[in-house]
Amino acid sequence: NMTSHISVDDDHPPHVDSSLRAQLAQISEAHGGEVPIHGRLFAQWLHYVFPRECPFPHKTGTATAATPSEFGNSYIASAEDMRRHAENASDIPAEMDKEELQWMSQWSP
Repeated sequence: NMTSHISVDDDHPPHVDSSLRAQLAQISEAHGGEVPIHGRLFAQWLHYVFPRECPFPHKTGTATAATPSEFGNSYIASAEDMRRHAENASDIPAEMDKEELQWMSQWSP
């Protein structure tokens, strides 16, 4: 039961809404009633439940990994960079319907 687990950074249980539960059920149905815990789809599901702890798992060959050292000594965002970014994020509408977001459109077997 994922709702009883807590995040590393937060003492509150994660929010597992009905769409996430339905998505997990679809993953299970596609695999004979079991969820392959080492599969990409479950990793994507975990990313949405624990977005800070679980990186988004891209399909093989669609993304390239980069290490911080590839960006030199300035790979850590400064407090000013984070503040500017947070100020710009307020321009994004807080409420959007599923059609606008194409919510979790990458969920495909």
